Amino acid sequence: MRRAKDWFGVLVLLGFFGCATTRYEEYGPPPAGVVEQQMGTEVLQATDQKLLALEERVAGLEAELSGRLSGLEATQGDLATRLMSLAEQLEAVGKQLQELRMGAQLAARKTAASPLSKPVDPKWVYEQAHMAYNARQYREAKGRFLDVYEADPEGSLADNAQYWAGECAYALKDYQGAMAALHKVFEFSKTEKADDAQFMLGQCYYFLGDYDSALVEFNRLKIDYPNSEYLGRAEAYIRKLRDQ
Repeated sequence: MRRAKDWFGVLVLLGFFGCATTRYEEYGPPPAGVVEQQMGTEVLQATDQKLLALEERVAGLEAELSGRLSGLEATQGDLATRLMSLAEQLEAVGKQLQELRMGAQLAARKTAASPLSKPVDPKWVYEQAHMAYNARQYREAKGRFLDVYEADPEGSLADNAQYWAGECAYALKDYQGAMAALHKVFEFSKTEKADDAQFMLGQCYYFLGDYDSALVEFNRLKIDYPNSEYLGRAEAYIRKLRDQ
């Protein structure tokens, strides 16, 4: 009985192996190129999937970039608006400041013209002007010298103040303004500053580049003020001008 079972198992195995033929044995090998075509199809499918993923990534990045650019434009627009607002505020404050300065100047003039204001002491102002000149504060000094002249045009310090106002303008390289002040010195019948003013006129013309007028003024110093302390310097200028 056991032997019968063993033969039965052998027959089953033989039947199994007999049926388990491969497709190649049953139908023959696949046509040429089928395997390669299947592999190519799989590669194309994988490539398409990668391209799709990359396209989705690019689209996402473009959307993100667009959003950031829009935000940047909005930020720049806001900054420009703020700058315009600040410029308008600055202009308004500048106008207010100018109005305040004009008001202060007007008030100062009214105070100076008031009969109740304390009279100006020309001598004290003249000393203050010289202190400012020595400190090279030429604009302040010029204003104070002119204050002396305006306070007492016929006073003993008026001609000196007018001359030093010219010196201050000369120091500021305002040669036209200096000549205007210096010419007024000659209007005084008695002044110790005539030869000083004459020499300064020559210098003003020289630095303005009007050498002919400068030569005339230096020669006039030699004729009108032969004993002037500036005679040697004037002659040096004359030689320089003739050599040019």
